[in-house]
Amino acid sequence: MAGDDSYSPYLIIGNLSRDFLLTREGNDINDIPGGHLLYTAIGMSPWEKHPGLAARVGKNLPREFIDKLSAYQFDISGIKTIDADIEHRHFIS
Repeated sequence: MAGDDSYSPYLIIGNLSRDFLLTREGNDINDIPGGHLLYTAIGMSPWEKHPGLAARVGKNLPREFIDKLSAYQFDISGIKTIDADIEHRHFIS
């Protein structure tokens, strides 16, 4: 697929989370997309625009989180939603 700008040879496997942050100043940032999968994809995006993403998520993960990844032109075909709730919350302070 040489010359095809939408292809990437990379596949990132990881987790997606719902991040809740408490800053040093006491500000809270609630329920934002996070997880190693997202952070790695964003981190490599200056060099690789369309890596494939793979994760298993529960039906309780907001669909908007996955839609945002697609809007940034990541290949989300490897993100599979199972018919169960998974604990996706991640608290950071």
